[in-house]
Amino acid sequence: MKIAADVESPGPNVCVFPTESELSKLAEIFTSHGLTAISIGCGQGFLEGLLQNAGVNVYAVDLEPSIKPQKTLSEQYCYCDIHRIPSWALFDFPRPKSSALLICFGRRIPLTAYLEAFPDCHMCILIGDNGGITDPAADALKGSAEWKVLQETTMRGVMKPIFCVIYQKNNSNFRREVHKSPLVAQDDMLCIDDI
Repeated sequence: MKIAADVESPGPNVCVFPTESELSKLAEIFTSHGLTAISIGCGQGFLEGLLQNAGVNVYAVDLEPSIKPQKTLSEQYCYCDIHRIPSWALFDFPRPKSSALLICFGRRIPLTAYLEAFPDCHMCILIGDNGGITDPAADALKGSAEWKVLQETTMRGVMKPIFCVIYQKNNSNFRREVHKSPLVAQDDMLCIDDI
């Protein structure tokens, strides 16, 4: 596995390669809210690897190849740990509890399919153009009654402009909690009423 931060220029299959400043701002969104980035269709995982190196928990998913690849999966460049799944199980994997969808240069899968599969995700980051090449487009949730734009910026990549739009579900309140004490099973808890 290559480390994305060590690569001066990414390979031909990489669509987005943010500057340090762009990466820092994106990573801050995840870390400040204690969110794991769920990236479906991550390809080689270049952006996901950069986010991991910046301290973000990432769950990267990509499809198993339907035909035998020219190189085995272990010989291909991968910049992070990638969970390979068959197309029939695209959304059927364990989900981190506090997570946000990261859709970078989405192709072919309707945004509604992502949102229906992850109803508990209260944040969605769309990276791509505003129609024509990427589907969903980066502005796909603008004007939605259910989502609001938190941040909108451009990002360095293979074409210009590339947009990064960060959405939050309306009426979502994020609260990051850190518990230093071990968790106790509910049956083992002592309630005030029991005393």
